[in-house]
Amino acid sequence: MKLKIVFLMSAWAALSFGIPSLLVPEMLTGIYGVTNMSAHEILLTRTGGGFWIALGIMSWFMRSAKPSIERDGIVLGMIIAYASSFVMTLLGILNNVYTGIGSATVAVDLVLTLGFAYFRFIKRDV
Repeated sequence: MKLKIVFLMSAWAALSFGIPSLLVPEMLTGIYGVTNMSAHEILLTRTGGGFWIALGIMSWFMRSAKPSIERDGIVLGMIIAYASSFVMTLLGILNNVYTGIGSATVAVDLVLTLGFAYFRFIKRDV
């Protein structure tokens, strides 16, 4: 596998989560079993959606980047973003906040965390 594929997977995952978070937060959170959101929760969901869209756009434009210190920094940021999302979503599942779809999100976050970590720490300069 190449780092380009991980960046493309990241772009797809981040944009497919970020766009609905920004445009239809109640519908997206309803899929996860979260209902009756307050105005504050909707605002926080939309704010998070903006950050996921930014990660998706960065991933899209980094897909063909050559090895560099800057690319390494972006990859490290992606590891932190997906690892923290993995932990928070896993906690949500363990505390019965999310329904079964949360498991898919945990899996995607884990795959992307491990993919970026592999290219950052194990298979360097690809």
